[in-house]
Amino acid sequence: MKPEKNIMLETTQIVMRSAILFMSGLLLLSSSAAFAQTSSMNHGAMNMGNMNMDGMDMKDMEHGSMSMDSMKMPPEKKHMQHGSMADSAVDDGSTRMDNMQYEGMDMDKPRDATGMSQRGNSAALIQANGCEKPVKIDPTTGAPACWPKPVMDQEPYGKVLIDQLELGYTDGADGYSWEADAWWGNDYDKLWLKTEGEGLQDGGVEAAEIQVLYSRLISPYFDLQIGLRYDLEPEPERGFAVLGVQGLAPYWFETDTALFVSEDGDVSFRGEFEYELLFTQRLILTPSFEFTLAAQDVPEYGLGSGLRSTEMGLRLRYEIQREFAPYIGVTYEQLYGETADFAEAAGEETSSTAFVVGIRAWF
Repeated sequence: MKPEKNIMLETTQIVMRSAILFMSGLLLLSSSAAFAQTSSMNHGAMNMGNMNMDGMDMKDMEHGSMSMDSMKMPPEKKHMQHGSMADSAVDDGSTRMDNMQYEGMDMDKPRDATGMSQRGNSAALIQANGCEKPVKIDPTTGAPACWPKPVMDQEPYGKVLIDQLELGYTDGADGYSWEADAWWGNDYDKLWLKTEGEGLQDGGVEAAEIQVLYSRLISPYFDLQIGLRYDLEPEPERGFAVLGVQGLAPYWFETDTALFVSEDGDVSFRGEFEYELLFTQRLILTPSFEFTLAAQDVPEYGLGSGLRSTEMGLRLRYEIQREFAPYIGVTYEQLYGETADFAEAAGEETSSTAFVVGIRAWF
C-alpha cells in the first residue's frame, strides 16, 4: 500500500488539474460566444449620437469607404463626400477670411456691436456716443471723456436721522436725551445740521446745542466739516467755530471728531465713535464711546481743563422697518479732574449709570 501522504498528494493534484481544465473550458466558451455576437451585430442600425469620442485618433480612418446609407442623417447631409475632404483645408484654430467677398457690403453703415470683440465693441460704442477724434480718456474711469458718468454723483439728496431719542433711568433723577442730524447735498458737498442735548424729567433742559456745517469730501471715507455751533443751554448762551472730520474709520468704526473755539477763545475737542455689530439683519448691537478735552478752565460753566468727561454706551435695537427701530441699552458717564471738582462742589454726582429705552428713526 502507498503511504497515506502520497495518496493525499495525488488526490490534490487530480483536483487541481480538473479545476484548471474546467476554467479553460469556460474561457473558451465565453470567447466563442463573444465572437459570435460581434459577427452578428448590425453596425448600420447603431445610434452613435451619444458616443464620447474624446481622445480617439481617427486621422487614419478611411472615411471614403464608409457606407452612409444606413446612418440616420438629415437629407441635406446624406450626400456629402467625406472621402474627398482634405485635412489641410480645415483650420481648427481660426476661420480663414482671405477669400471672403466684400462686394456689395456697406461698411459705412453702423453695425450691431453684439458679439464683436472688446476692441470692436469700444469702437462701436464710441461712435454711438458721438465722440470726436482723437478720443480723450477720463483718467478717473478709463472710459472716453465724452461718455456720460456711470454714477450721477452730482445729484442732490437728503436725509434726516434721529439717532437717539431716549429716556434714562438711574438711582437718582431720571432724565432724557436726544441726538439727531440732517444733511442735504451730493457726494462731494453737503450742508449738515446737527443737534444734541439732555435734561431731567422733573426739570428743564440742562444742555442743548445746534451746529450748522459745510461738509466737503476729502477721501472716499471722510468729510471735512467747517461751520458754527451755538449752545442754547446752559446759560449764558454762547457760540463756537467748528472744524471737524467725520467718516468711516478702518474696521467700520463711525467717527465724528470736532475742534471747538468759543467766542471767548476757549478751545475744546470732542470725539465720538460707534460700531454696529449685526446679530441678524434687524437685531443690531451698537457700542459707543465719547470723550471731551479742553485747553482752559471755564468756571462759570463748571468745566475744567484736560480730560473733562467720558461716556460709554451699549444699545441693542431691533429694526421693525429699516427706517424705525426701538432700542434698549445702558450708559455710563464719568467726570474727571477739575470738572469733577466743580460737580462735587455743586452737589452733583461725578459718575452715573443709566438704563435707557428709546427709538431710532430716519427718513
